[in-house]
Amino acid sequence: MVSIYKEGDVALEGKDLEKYTDEELYPLLKRTTVIARATPEDKYRVVKVLQSKGEIVAVTGDGANDAPALKVADLGIAMGSGSQASKEAAKMVLVDNNLAVIVSAIKTGRHITKNISKVITYLISTNVFEIIYNSHAILSGMPLPLYATQILWINLVTDGVQDKAYPFTKYEGDPMKEKPKSPQEAFTGKSLFLKVFYNGLAMAVGHYFLFKHMLSIYPYEVALTVSFTSAVISQWAVGIQEISQRPFFKNPIEYIKLNPYIYAGISIGALLQTFVITFIPHYFHSVKLSLEQVPYVLGLPLTIFLAIEVRKVLTIGLRSGYTAKG
Repeated sequence: MVSIYKEGDVALEGKDLEKYTDEELYPLLKRTTVIARATPEDKYRVVKVLQSKGEIVAVTGDGANDAPALKVADLGIAMGSGSQASKEAAKMVLVDNNLAVIVSAIKTGRHITKNISKVITYLISTNVFEIIYNSHAILSGMPLPLYATQILWINLVTDGVQDKAYPFTKYEGDPMKEKPKSPQEAFTGKSLFLKVFYNGLAMAVGHYFLFKHMLSIYPYEVALTVSFTSAVISQWAVGIQEISQRPFFKNPIEYIKLNPYIYAGISIGALLQTFVITFIPHYFHSVKLSLEQVPYVLGLPLTIFLAIEVRKVLTIGLRSGYTAKG
């Protein structure tokens, strides 16, 4: 049993379509599960009527008579064993004729899209931080808080490790239960921009005041080293937070299960950063830090981590409020 048709659905024949105008046909198509004996013109018209109402239409077919509908559909899917005309008109060809692959492709596509969004959020957040932090410090008359060699090293042990691990992040929940996004919706939309701005600004403001405070009690080299190391750890903190949109402290173990590779990358980065500060600090305009300076290095990244946690809690609360009103 294919189970396409169920009680209450509408079944039509191609000749029935001629009885209706496009405006009358659309609401009928919303309840129709079977259209039998349809001509190529009928199939073409059905696709165009649905598209005129903003619907995203996928069409499968294997014959030359399916070619017009396959051509105009948003996603035309031809069978590998089908006619040459259908395969040339389609955007996708199922080589093994297995329709179940379509569902797998949608799941994989949504998974990849979500992980790309996480990578973009993380990378742009850290770049915004570095730009605002250095620019504001210079404009306010302070010494340079991060040298070019330090920024290159930061990018190596943070971005260079974490962005390679993000593609392995598991999907939370069932991707097929999520509402499809409109094609008109920008990939880097308002929510992503706000997250990037919040993350970058939180890091920049925090490091500015940390650097200013360190300059007031320590020599410039020490303040610079604290700024350098704190920036590395802060970017790791942001990277962990961007694994999921759910609050970290709600289920820390789940974060590890979602992507253990990021933590492995951070461990390697921590060893490299420790080696640099301990054995070759002069290559990076740094000095060895004492134990009394370690709280400054760790305190700000923890604060930034908590600030992002607060953003997540507030965002979830606002969404829940809007849903309840709706």
